[in-house]
Amino acid sequence: MTAKPYLTGHYTPAVDEISATGLTVEGHLPPELNGGLIHNSHNPKPGVTPTHWFKGSGMVHGIRLRNGRAEWYRNRWVRTPALEDAPYMTGRGVDLTASVAGTHVIEHAGRLLALCETNFPFELDAELETVGAYDFDGKLRSAMTAHPKTDPVTGELHFFGSSPFPPYLIHYIAGAKGRSSTAPRSPARPCHSSTTSRSPAGTSSSSKAPSPSTRRVHQVGDARLPSEAVFVPAEGATGEEGGYLLTVISDLKQDSSRLLVLDASGLEQIAAVHLPRRVTGGIHGSWIPDTDL
Repeated sequence: MTAKPYLTGHYTPAVDEISATGLTVEGHLPPELNGGLIHNSHNPKPGVTPTHWFKGSGMVHGIRLRNGRAEWYRNRWVRTPALEDAPYMTGRGVDLTASVAGTHVIEHAGRLLALCETNFPFELDAELETVGAYDFDGKLRSAMTAHPKTDPVTGELHFFGSSPFPPYLIHYIAGAKGRSSTAPRSPARPCHSSTTSRSPAGTSSSSKAPSPSTRRVHQVGDARLPSEAVFVPAEGATGEEGGYLLTVISDLKQDSSRLLVLDASGLEQIAAVHLPRRVTGGIHGSWIPDTDL
């Protein structure tokens, strides 16, 4: 039987959960980077072969930085009912807690949430252990998208829940303290991601991609896969490029991974953190400052 491409190479699942402390650092980590880089991935348990990459159980990988040190790495499955083979469809209808929770991980109102497109979010603690399904104190009545957006002025979280049944699409707004309100919308085609920005007048507008003349490339080398880079603003930065890009580079030949910290303005490497295992190729992630948890 031919191996599934989403279970081989860079996407070969991790078979266990580990924790490591006192990670080796090359270069000098900016001391202002105090928090955690957390990435989510689809990582089925040993012996499980999902029919699609997105059906693999969620596993989060976290790297904790503080005061110029790399304090720890750990990986944890998101322990949802689906991890124990609970069905999505039941005799009572859809079970919104039967989530793989493997697409994204965000922070809002002091809660760390693992997300996918078709279920409730799952809350994790600061050590990446699963707390349980979270429904915004009963206000969430549908699935939650894995691609919410935070208003940079108000701190409100904007997201939608979609369904093939009326009202089809619900726009949710969770206040900065976590309380949620809703507004039904018309039928709409699901999208993978959306981006809005607030203009000086307070309206929303679509963001624009950089022109080809402003693009820069950081070469990672042969048989290496970078994770989605996460931008972290530098203290006191005033320009868009004033900060750092964090990405995990996985090396198939060496069966290893490193966290790279790059200068966002020129993509020069500032520091690298050696991780205790090769990190499975994943989807989305976030930088969570200490002040947010």
